[in-house]
Amino acid sequence: MLHFLRLTLFSIACLISTNSFSQCIFVDNQYPAGTFTPTASWTSAATNSYAGEFVAINVVNGNTYEFTTCASFGGNATYDSQLTLFRSTNTTVALDYSDDDCDADDAYISWVATFTGVVYIQLNELN
Repeated sequence: MLHFLRLTLFSIACLISTNSFSQCIFVDNQYPAGTFTPTASWTSAATNSYAGEFVAINVVNGNTYEFTTCASFGGNATYDSQLTLFRSTNTTVALDYSDDDCDADDAYISWVATFTGVVYIQLNELN
């Protein structure tokens, strides 16, 4: 019985750990207006995004997308930034999240699209 309990607790812990992020809640504050379509090289969807805003981005199933505020990739956040990726049709569950993954306190996400559609990348400041 003890072995079964340990296995059950381990299974529950694995389920919880694979689906939880410490992301910020979605805030409906889009900038810029419209939906951005990325190119094959690093491009900026907006040059002056602020914490609490999101960008809508077209994605294609199977393609890899990178999102960052890292100076080493051309980002310019002057604060401890966080990025949270949402599917446009479900903003209650994050697809991915990043905080402090590069340049000491900047965010970086590398994500492979599992669908064709629109995602929202939301920028936040760590409080």
